[in-house]
Amino acid sequence: MSHTQTSQSNLGAVVTPIAKVSRSDRWMVFYRLQELNIPCWCAEDGLLWVEIHCSDQAILLRSVIQQFMAPRHELVDWLEYCWDSNILQPRANSLR
Repeated sequence: MSHTQTSQSNLGAVVTPIAKVSRSDRWMVFYRLQELNIPCWCAEDGLLWVEIHCSDQAILLRSVIQQFMAPRHELVDWLEYCWDSNILQPRANSLR
């Protein structure tokens, strides 16, 4: 498999390299993905490879990569959006 290919394993998992992460951030991304129980490894050529089995893992992968690649102002905007959203706020009726 070349360094730019993505493959799908027999179990339905997607295996892909994460090439856009700088070498200095790669190990931090690797350890964070390990903490999240997302299978990943660094190849001899230095690329970080990730194996995604479900949509939850894909969302977590995107979040981790965004944390290391997005400009600070985008991260601040995203955090403020999350704080302002009503998605996770309990409803008054659910407390009764």
